[in-house]
Amino acid sequence: MPTTEKRALVPITADARRVIRDIRGRVGLSRRELEQRAKLGKGYVKDVELGRTQSAESARFKRLLQVVQREATQGEVPTKVMAEMARALKSVEKLEPKRTTK
Repeated sequence: MPTTEKRALVPITADARRVIRDIRGRVGLSRRELEQRAKLGKGYVKDVELGRTQSAESARFKRLLQVVQREATQGEVPTKVMAEMARALKSVEKLEPKRTTK
């Protein structure tokens, strides 16, 4: 019998959408390149940036934010934008369900 695993969803805020788009543009990454680096499906970043997705699986969204943050640290991104990125990542981590070890 297959097990149904409930995936934790987190809301995608307008600030998170804006900072993803802003940093991606500043470092010169296409949506497709970002999807490939974050190991996400085609169209995922577009749906997030344009607000077509109101919530996302926390692990995938966190992975997207981590890749954006990594690219931002290698590029010329203002401190203010980096702080917004850190806040977006922290809010996702705060909403993730706690894992228990057996």
